[in-house]
Amino acid sequence: MRPARALAICCLAGLTSCSLFGSVLGKPRKEQPVSPDESYLPTGGDSINRGPDQSNLLDALEREKSRAKGLEERISRLDSELQKLKTELKTANHDLAKSREVGTSSNHEITELRASNERLETKILMLQLKNAQLEQAKILLHLAAIRSHEDALNSSRTEPAPLGGANR
Repeated sequence: MRPARALAICCLAGLTSCSLFGSVLGKPRKEQPVSPDESYLPTGGDSINRGPDQSNLLDALEREKSRAKGLEERISRLDSELQKLKTELKTANHDLAKSREVGTSSNHEITELRASNERLETKILMLQLKNAQLEQAKILLHLAAIRSHEDALNSSRTEPAPLGGANR
C-alpha cells in the first residue's frame, strides 16, 4: 500500500475517533440543582418512587441496550467480511508471487494483480476503521447506559441524607 494513502486513512480514523469521543464524553454531565428546602422532602409511598423521570431513564437504558446489541451484531458481520477479504488478499499475494517465480505472466497481469492487492488492502483498512468506529460507538452506548442507570438510581432516592454529608 502506498504510504500516503495509509497515512490519510489513519488521519481520518484519528479525526473520526476524536469527534466521536469529544462529542459525547466532552459534554459535562447534567447535574440537578439541589436546594436545601426541597432536596430531601419525602414524596410518600415506598422507598423506591418511580416517577415519570425514572421511567423515562429506564426506557432510555433499554433503548441503549438494544442499540448496543445491534452494534455487536454489525461488528460480528464486519469481522467475518474482514476475514474473507484477508483470505482473498492472501490468495492474490500468493498468485502474484507465483507469477513472479514462473515468469510466465506479463507485466500487465502483474500490474493488475498489484492493483487488485491495493484495492483489497484499502477495503481491509476501511473495514478496520468502520469496525473501530462501531467499537467506539458501543463503548459510548455503554457509558450512556451507565449514566442513565446512575441517574435512575439517584432519582429514586427518597431518604434524607445524614447530617455531616457522610453516608452511613
